[in-house]
Amino acid sequence: MPPPGGYAQRLPAVLHRRWRRYAREFRRLLSEGPTETAVHDYRVSARRLLSLLNLLRSVSLARGGRGLARRIKRRFDAAGQLRDVQVEALWAAAHPLAEQTLQGFRDALGQQEATLRDALRAVVSETALDREQRRFLRLAKRLARRVACPTSEAVLQDGLARQIDALATETLSGAEHVRRDDPASLHLVRIPLKKLRYALESLHALQGSPLLRNRITTLKGWQTRLGDIQDRVVLREALGRFAGDADPQAWAPVLGMLAMDIEERTAAVCRRRAALRTAVGRARAEALTAVHPALPGTA
Repeated sequence: MPPPGGYAQRLPAVLHRRWRRYAREFRRLLSEGPTETAVHDYRVSARRLLSLLNLLRSVSLARGGRGLARRIKRRFDAAGQLRDVQVEALWAAAHPLAEQTLQGFRDALGQQEATLRDALRAVVSETALDREQRRFLRLAKRLARRVACPTSEAVLQDGLARQIDALATETLSGAEHVRRDDPASLHLVRIPLKKLRYALESLHALQGSPLLRNRITTLKGWQTRLGDIQDRVVLREALGRFAGDADPQAWAPVLGMLAMDIEERTAAVCRRRAALRTAVGRARAEALTAVHPALPGTA
């Protein structure tokens, strides 16, 4: 059921909390530098804020938020490129491959990481955060006026229901097309599942259902499984490019083991397809019942 006072009245407070978390992680990037943990935590805070901004724009409660979202997305993408290289560097530091073979790859990763760190620093500054803060405050002020409108509650409930239902449907459709021999097919389920998880987190922030929190935790586990496969796919591609310029024969065993690991993990997802469908279906049913109990098929 909707919380006391409705969702719309709680929106401004939730939006402010998301912004404060984002600004804190932004400043952490400035103070600590783009370490792996700082980059990861910044990206999570950015995803949560972007998910809520996307919802507000979809129901016309956040006109003018597109520019703010575009600026945040630009930094988010730059941090994502760096994060991929940092994951590869962690693998290279821990892999028991012959030192002379591995050193060249480490050196190449070090150069890439330095370049991407500089690129991220170029778009992360106190000045940039101050500009975003001003945009955010204007957006929050407009939102506070809009949610006072008597129709805003119904508009927000319908928007939440549509967004969650569409993302769940896309996730379930993507799950049907995952193939063991095609790890790239995981994108069809991984991307909408990620968006669904963050949309559900926005709903949970507004509503606070313990059962919904459990559904989100289950989906997060699936997101982690799919993300681990994606990390290995990106790593295999990076190693393949490096091996082609270095010594392909020396890297063949490692590339073969990575390919086998990716195939086995993808096959495990295929075997548990029914469990994934169940997890998504239950999350959708719980969310739609919380948002709009009168919707057919949500009981």
